[in-house]
Amino acid sequence: MQPSNHEARLALVAGLSPLSMALLRAGFALEIIAAVLLAHAVLGLYVLLRVSEPQRATIAAGLGVIATVWFFGEHLPRFVLLQLASEYGGANQAARTALGAGNAVAETFSAAAGTAFSLAIGACLIPFGLAIRTSGLLSGWLATTAQIVGIVSVLAGLASLTTYELGFFQLPALLLVILWFTAAGLFLVRRTAQP
Repeated sequence: MQPSNHEARLALVAGLSPLSMALLRAGFALEIIAAVLLAHAVLGLYVLLRVSEPQRATIAAGLGVIATVWFFGEHLPRFVLLQLASEYGGANQAARTALGAGNAVAETFSAAAGTAFSLAIGACLIPFGLAIRTSGLLSGWLATTAQIVGIVSVLAGLASLTTYELGFFQLPALLLVILWFTAAGLFLVRRTAQP
């Protein structure tokens, strides 16, 4: 009997060297730290915009917090992969099949959470962009790019809902989200550093 793709991924991870496993664990931990930083960025924008644009800032922050929860949900199953892979090597064929099924559940949840994250973070950035534009507190390019990145993220989430294969659009959308929040953070730091 041929192993499933989920089981094959377990076999691949189980066969990694100790250094590769340590790097994988560190990378997964960094993803969790990124979720915490995302929550801080969303709340920081909310605090800045809540006085001049309370409705849009509140809607955006609420969606941003929801997106952060889904981001956690997308990345926490990676630790399940590590645990299942550690048990895979010494397991008999029936146990390996069961471990593969467990990995399938974790990967399915992770993919669904990734789609929910793309939709929520995109829906968060659109009202943030509107609030930034109308408040005049930040640069106009930041507002425009927030709306563009928000639309791209929503479209990536919708694409992944149509077929599983289109889920790969979520990676470029996530990179745009990361770039936008990085640029917004640098802009805010530079703005607060000026007298």
